[in-house]
Amino acid sequence: MRSDVIWFQESNLRRPPEHAPNCLRVKQWSGNRGNMIELVFKPNLLDQPAVQALVHRHLTHAVAKTAQESAHGLDLSGLQSPDVRFWTLWAADALHAIGAWKQLSATEAELKSMHVVEAVRRRGTGSLLLKHLIDDAQAAGIQTLYLQTGSGAFFAPAVALYRRHGFAECRPFSNYREDRNSIYMSRSCASWVREN
Repeated sequence: MRSDVIWFQESNLRRPPEHAPNCLRVKQWSGNRGNMIELVFKPNLLDQPAVQALVHRHLTHAVAKTAQESAHGLDLSGLQSPDVRFWTLWAADALHAIGAWKQLSATEAELKSMHVVEAVRRRGTGSLLLKHLIDDAQAAGIQTLYLQTGSGAFFAPAVALYRRHGFAECRPFSNYREDRNSIYMSRSCASWVREN
């Protein structure tokens, strides 16, 4: 099954409609048919029922797999904060993933709420989403990205994904404290080179 992701050079990107200037179109191999599907990154859309449902699913799954005091996911109101940049990933009308980053300072931010729909996992969608969030943060002047995730077996695939993309374990950042249920990671955006 082919699961690599093709990123187009900026000059080759198909531009979105005028009413959605912040959208970004990419293409990905569809594992079950071996052809290409078009995926579209769209900002915000927290008023959409499908997006709200996936945010809820993300929160309930994370809380169910970790201690309550170690759960730090953002709910809908938290994701609507002006210091949060929230993205959705779509294939036509089907929502494939959500993700966000929260600004901590002029040059630092935290990844939040990354979740890929189960039916489209193991196709490179998580990597595609993570690359997009890093690019978006870097374009906004962010130099260091942090994240907090769980330390249990349920979170191991996510930790492996972050490591593959240059994140390394670090000490607690911002308002976090030492927590045996949490793993803290960071990476420099300055060292990020987008794969084409």
